[in-house]
Amino acid sequence: MVTRKFIITTRPENKVVNYNTKNIDVINIPLTEMHPILPDYSTAERIKKMPPDVVVLTSSFGADVFFKYYMIYFKIDPVFIAIGNSTAAEIRNKGFNPIIPEERDSYGIINLLKNYRDKYIGLFRSTASNKIIYNFLRENHYNFSEFLYIH
Repeated sequence: MVTRKFIITTRPENKVVNYNTKNIDVINIPLTEMHPILPDYSTAERIKKMPPDVVVLTSSFGADVFFKYYMIYFKIDPVFIAIGNSTAAEIRNKGFNPIIPEERDSYGIINLLKNYRDKYIGLFRSTASNKIIYNFLRENHYNFSEFLYIH
């Protein structure tokens, strides 16, 4: 008798990745759902007043929202940093060439941001995401703004 093992994920329904494995079944139970926070006047004014030199995007959904609502406020194209391949693909679809960290996680982004110490950084992130990048930027006195635009 073959005993199968299960991995249960809780990704949003539109973010499910199907895995085909010999002995493990992956079951997704979508417990989370992402929604953009509609652009508001204060966010638009912050970006217009001082657009970031570097834009950090931590999800493909977030990249899509960024380009729909916020890119119009940039007069000069920023440097884009994407957390991984899906986010990078979304940025490339808009005609830009993002930088992707070797380690595709918050610590990989932090390693890249060390090259932009003298730049103004825009951290566009979900209200539900971890604060690892935010805490690093704050604790190391980087010139940055956090833009919460997904919940």
